[in-house]
Amino acid sequence: MVLLPRALSLALGQLGDPAILRVLGKSLAVTLAIFVAAAFALNAALPWLLSRWIDLSGEVYAVLSILVFVIGAWLLFRIVALAVLQFFADEIVHAVEAKHYPAHAARARKVPFGEELSNSLRATGRVILFNLLAAPIAVVLLFTAVGPAIIFWFVNALLLGRELQDMVWLRHRRDAGEVQPIGGLTRFALGGVVAGLLAIPFINLLAPIIGAASATHLVHRGTRKRSTMRSSVLLVLPFLAACATAPSGPAAPAQRPSTATPPQVVVTAPSSGGFIAPRVINLPGLEGVIGKNETALANLFGPPRLTVKEGDARKLQFVGPACVLDIYLYPLEPRGEPSATYVDARRASDGLDVDRAACVKALRR
Repeated sequence: MVLLPRALSLALGQLGDPAILRVLGKSLAVTLAIFVAAAFALNAALPWLLSRWIDLSGEVYAVLSILVFVIGAWLLFRIVALAVLQFFADEIVHAVEAKHYPAHAARARKVPFGEELSNSLRATGRVILFNLLAAPIAVVLLFTAVGPAIIFWFVNALLLGRELQDMVWLRHRRDAGEVQPIGGLTRFALGGVVAGLLAIPFINLLAPIIGAASATHLVHRGTRKRSTMRSSVLLVLPFLAACATAPSGPAAPAQRPSTATPPQVVVTAPSSGGFIAPRVINLPGLEGVIGKNETALANLFGPPRLTVKEGDARKLQFVGPACVLDIYLYPLEPRGEPSATYVDARRASDGLDVDRAACVKALRR
């Protein structure tokens, strides 16, 4: 839940990104084209539908068509906008990952068009079904004035939170049983914010983009937080094992503590086939890190607290009082030696981002 304001702030800050603006333009064009086509179809169909029972002039039919169209557009905009966004979600997620999470972008899979279409249709179907199920409750609460709005907001908050998460997660999920990266409360809060924005004229044009970008940050930061927690557990396990296997006989004479560096924890994840050229970060203050191999980084910062192996890639984690530094190493060519291509830095206390160059400077020996 604490991560949501930060994710929304980062999403708003990237609205001027050319890649985001291109997606916004395309999604708006397709959405408006759908509504314009619906308006013409309604204008042509309404006289045919009503002429059997009532005889009205062409002007009255035009007014009725406009009225029905405005009401329908207000009720269906969030459904149509979300369905359209599903087709461009890959571009939004890629734009955010390219700027903030290039190491993850290099490992993301391309979602096939057929899968995108299937996801879009399922999402649209869920939204329509749950809103129809909520309609009778909203009708009962009409006398409360705000009851229907609250019911529809609640239903759409639940649906949008899940759909926005899946837009990002499906690019990175390894298997169907993997734990969802965003907690239920945070996911509901994200959906609630986007559902509220969709009800505001003009702002609702940006709401799907803001939601998809925010979900990208939440998915990657949630995954990183779980990875850090798993790493902490792995670090404690050797000490627990030592306690469990300690002999129960007479106490041995006290020995001086060893000054040797304890063995580092190495976690090996399943490797993926095929070579993907990594993106290399280029920021001031990181020149002494980017391009270095594992040995050179150990000479620079000392033994890493954690090493994660994933196929031919590496992640080294260095920790100090000032910050936690994660360095990602990828081969720059097939069968090449992994070298540092990306750096991430955060505070150990709350996981918030810190300046990467400052963290590198603080941890150097």
